[in-house]
Amino acid sequence: MQDPVPKRMQDLKGDVTGFLMEKRKQFEKDVNASLRSLNENLQGILKAEQKSRQELKSVYCERFGSLYQKWLDEVDSTRDQEEYLSFITQQQMKILETAIADHETKLENAKEMCGTFLKKANNLSKHGKTFIGGQQTNVEKEISKVQDRVIMETQDQDVSTVETYLQSLILDRSEETI
Repeated sequence: MQDPVPKRMQDLKGDVTGFLMEKRKQFEKDVNASLRSLNENLQGILKAEQKSRQELKSVYCERFGSLYQKWLDEVDSTRDQEEYLSFITQQQMKILETAIADHETKLENAKEMCGTFLKKANNLSKHGKTFIGGQQTNVEKEISKVQDRVIMETQDQDVSTVETYLQSLILDRSEETI
């Protein structure tokens, strides 16, 4: 009877070892299947996250790209407007300098004409006393009136020239603002 017990033990040991080996193989298959499933789920989540990020990136690029381009266009436009305004300002300064020089020349010419007229009027006044006699006071009055009129016309002409130029500057400036 001793033979059958060790043989049975050996058979039982072989059955237990085989059973454990089967269980181990089944466990490894289950673990591998679980890992594969987990890996597939993680891959799916990763792909979904990447897709979501790509979509968000696309949306942000679309929105901010157009805003950035508009901003660049506005910067260019502002720079162009600044250059144009600088150019116009320089042109107006040249025109103003020319107008001032012309005005000064006209004023000098008017002063010279008044001086010449006064000299001639004085000469006429001196010579008129001998020729006219009693008419001297009338001639002096007429000379005084003519002198006043010449001075007034010269002043009116100067004021009119300055007003015309200033109005043209104001009109030019208001057209640029529009």
